[in-house]
Amino acid sequence: MKMKLAAAFGILTLCIGFGVNHVQASGFSQNEDIRTKYIDQWRAHETVDYSIDQIDKIFVVTGTNPDQDKFTTFIQSFKPAAGTQRLALSAEVKTEDLQGWAGLWMRIDGVQDKKLGFDNMQNRPIMGTQDWKQYQVVLDVPAETDSISLGFLFSGKGKAFVRNIQFQPVKTDIPVTNLLK
Repeated sequence: MKMKLAAAFGILTLCIGFGVNHVQASGFSQNEDIRTKYIDQWRAHETVDYSIDQIDKIFVVTGTNPDQDKFTTFIQSFKPAAGTQRLALSAEVKTEDLQGWAGLWMRIDGVQDKKLGFDNMQNRPIMGTQDWKQYQVVLDVPAETDSISLGFLFSGKGKAFVRNIQFQPVKTDIPVTNLLK
């Protein structure tokens, strides 16, 4: 599948680095069997309670555990292009009976994993049953940025469908959604 992300990667001359693992381990118990699989350019993390699949050009995330202390995600991590200032991750999301929450997420890290920016939409979660709607997270990319991680987060029981994922630079008049500020 050729996502619109490919165009953004060409513009930004980004290098995807799958060797960097930035998944927050707090969502998984130490005894839990975590399966990692790759769907196109995305690294997907599944457990017995969560599955991530792709049908045509739509990601389908299914959860069977109402425990909102657990989650699943699909992710990409990479080094930023020089001179990048503000980036937006956007996608269309639809949910069915989501008892929990979901959201796009992006994290900007400096050296030694210093957190420079973060948004997981927890302050504006996608919940319940929602028709297709466009969502976006926007973060500044300071010069000292070492890596960028981004993806989709799902916690709880139900289904989410994700399509038209885009990652691109935006003008500085677009407001940031940084939860660290």
